[in-house]
Amino acid sequence: MDLKYAVVDTNYSLGAHCGMASSWLKYELAKRNIPEAAIDEADTLLITTSSQQGVAQVRGRLRRLKNKKVIKILGGGGCYAPAIFENHVDAICVGEGKNFMDILLKDGFEAAKELPETWIKGETRAVVPSQNFPWEVPPIMNTDGFVRLFLSRGCKYKCLF
Repeated sequence: MDLKYAVVDTNYSLGAHCGMASSWLKYELAKRNIPEAAIDEADTLLITTSSQQGVAQVRGRLRRLKNKKVIKILGGGGCYAPAIFENHVDAICVGEGKNFMDILLKDGFEAAKELPETWIKGETRAVVPSQNFPWEVPPIMNTDGFVRLFLSRGCKYKCLF
């Protein structure tokens, strides 16, 4: 049985809009011919947030779920401080999600949980943010009608965002 994945961008209240992180997740599903499922039909939610201050939006979106047993995976820029989100999701991808998504979609959730960039509530192992950026992503048509390109990441001070 193939798992059903849905993408949830907590940065936007309307499902019709999405940011670059969720656009990239949709691209990763599409390039593997995995159809995106409706949120209430999914086995796994791929959730994005851009800031730690988005914890209320993450909590609010998850509170409205009908399927409380769905696997909830959070990623995005806000996850460089994962502890604030740990009570709301099953796993958090810290850093870039390329390796995480490759393993998740090929080998499953249990394998992805073992990655060094995966934060799991209650575990005491060191979590190492992945810096493997998906540079091969083609230009993405965003929901606002503009094509988006990844030109750089981080800042001149070597911040990890």
